[in-house]
Amino acid sequence: MSLNIETTSDKPNFINYFSDPLTLPQYANVVLTKTNLSVPIIVSPLVRMPLISVANRVHTAIQVGIDGVVGNITWTDLYTAANWYFVNNYGLDRIDTAAKFFSGTYEFVPNQQIVLNCIDEGAALGTATSNKMKVGFNQILAKAINDKFLFYNVEPAPTYKKAEGVDISFTNRITTPLIDAGGVNNITGFATDYNDDILTELGLNIAYDSASITATTPTDFNWSAASSLTNWTRTGADIITSAVAGVNVAFATQHGTPFSIDPNGGWVGTVPTLAGGGTMAYGLSLSGEFGGWDNNFLSGGGTTCDDYINLIDIGWKFKANANGTTCAQIIDSKTDNAAYTGAAATLPQIPITEPPHLVHIATAGEKFFIHIKRGAIVNGTTEFIFSLFSGTAAILETTDNLIYVCKRTFAGGSLRPTLVALSDNVLGNILSGWNYIPITTQSLEQGDYFQTTPYGGTSNRSVYLEPKYTGLVAAPTDIIMNFWRSWGLISYENAVIPTADQRRYFTNKSTGTHLLRTFKNPVNILNTSFNVNYIIGQNDISKIWSVDDTGVELIMNQDFTVSNLPAVLHVSIDNLDLKNFNGTLLGGAAPTGGNTGQTGQRPSVDRTIGTIPLPTNTIIASDNYLLQYEPLNLIYRPINNPISFTINQLQVGIFYYDFLTNIRQNLNAIEGICNLELNIKQGFTPKKPQNNLLPY
Repeated sequence: MSLNIETTSDKPNFINYFSDPLTLPQYANVVLTKTNLSVPIIVSPLVRMPLISVANRVHTAIQVGIDGVVGNITWTDLYTAANWYFVNNYGLDRIDTAAKFFSGTYEFVPNQQIVLNCIDEGAALGTATSNKMKVGFNQILAKAINDKFLFYNVEPAPTYKKAEGVDISFTNRITTPLIDAGGVNNITGFATDYNDDILTELGLNIAYDSASITATTPTDFNWSAASSLTNWTRTGADIITSAVAGVNVAFATQHGTPFSIDPNGGWVGTVPTLAGGGTMAYGLSLSGEFGGWDNNFLSGGGTTCDDYINLIDIGWKFKANANGTTCAQIIDSKTDNAAYTGAAATLPQIPITEPPHLVHIATAGEKFFIHIKRGAIVNGTTEFIFSLFSGTAAILETTDNLIYVCKRTFAGGSLRPTLVALSDNVLGNILSGWNYIPITTQSLEQGDYFQTTPYGGTSNRSVYLEPKYTGLVAAPTDIIMNFWRSWGLISYENAVIPTADQRRYFTNKSTGTHLLRTFKNPVNILNTSFNVNYIIGQNDISKIWSVDDTGVELIMNQDFTVSNLPAVLHVSIDNLDLKNFNGTLLGGAAPTGGNTGQTGQRPSVDRTIGTIPLPTNTIIASDNYLLQYEPLNLIYRPINNPISFTINQLQVGIFYYDFLTNIRQNLNAIEGICNLELNIKQGFTPKKPQNNLLPY
């Protein structure tokens, strides 16, 4: 006959007490007949930053294109972006050297979003706190791109798939502090947020941002080319003064007097002084660069500022009111007006002023600005928005007065306006303090792109990301390729980069407009050769994550993780003395300098009464995996009890063996109730040895 025992618990390691003691027969045998439990398994793919030598860090890692502007992101740029998180106390990892970052061991954990509530840098222990995160590659890439592009703001926008899996507890603190370069224990926090959702897409939010161009240091503008000045006198480095020789007209272009304002947030400004009286004006002509035909604009024989004011499309007009106070008026484009001279009808162009009266009383030293930024791009046309400001500062600031806004629409997208300055033929009118934001190389690239690309830059390369290998010295290109492939950014299979018409650009993943665009691209993490860590039967974050030996990097605790899933879980009765058969771990002697193939001893059936298979092929995401198993063939384990004895408890343990180290790892948590059914029966009495060996 046999004895059936059923054990239940909410823990994977427990003592099961019996109300009535059980008597085990001599030479008893025990077997696990049925199991029912749910085990939390965290699947954590790891993507390592490749080992990059010092010589290779200066080379381009990935090329990024946004609306014709091309930015080459080097490996050093990626480290600079990562280090920004570290030094500004946003990142948990204290990686303060490029050597650590490119050591080949630094790991990203795409599926684990970790935020710790930490002690602030320099704050007294236990006082000020802040949230710090385990920085992901998406954040680093977005920061590197943002730093490279002048008038785009790039933010990370990864896409995660909601995981229905493991609940992580926060009951225990991470007590090992992270240590900064000065040896100060500045992070001792506990987990406040842990998200094990699955990363599905690399994402970027790309917003047009002209403010960064606007805020750059302006260039002083000097009317140095005499050919661009008619009657004006250059009386200082950045001062022109009117004369009475005739109407005063000045042009500044890229060809004559070098002038080319940036259309993505650039501005020009000057201080008017109406000392001589009459009328004075300045602004932009949107007709393009006049080049060498400036004087042709003066052939009309005009004698006043108003005779030539139709040259200005957007600008300022200055005139004294009846009280002699200088006032400002906006010039906004031109219109054709029918007129009759007595001999023939004409269509003179008359500037439109908004409103038609003088609108602003200028103070002494007040500066008047014209600002340009790009607007919407629709059907091959580009909007440009012009804003007119006045202020007292030498440069355009956000605190300056916004007076007027208008917009113009052009075919293509290139804009190179001409600067025009006018005055009546009076002595002493002054325009001083000239400065402006010159056009940048990136704006030139964008202008050429919009001018030549069909449909106003909405081609299949409006946004693209392309890894590069040019110039790398003895680099492990297969490892680098796997790195980019894990983020879904390589469409070809080897390091020989295909020609432009053969490769696939990652542009069809972007949506939105020129002003706000979202880029998405599926990742490929689980299909690369990078490591995957598995945490089995563990949901305490303080046990999962720890700090490396140097105290600078948050890493997975290798005591609770395995890189290969075990085939089975073992069930043991730890307070019963089962017969022990020791086996040798295959692999032979350990080679010099490593532990691959190490030799070790494992008790093959020591205290193990049965095994539970793991569905290794189906474990691809973090979840609570239900394990229900009933073996077809019962294999009993013999107990070393030559006489019967009575027990009132069983100490049960569920564990697995680490495949690489052969170390027993106990499960620390399960989901719900663990149910185990055992069967105990009397075994055969062993025969007495037939030999002459006798005990002493």
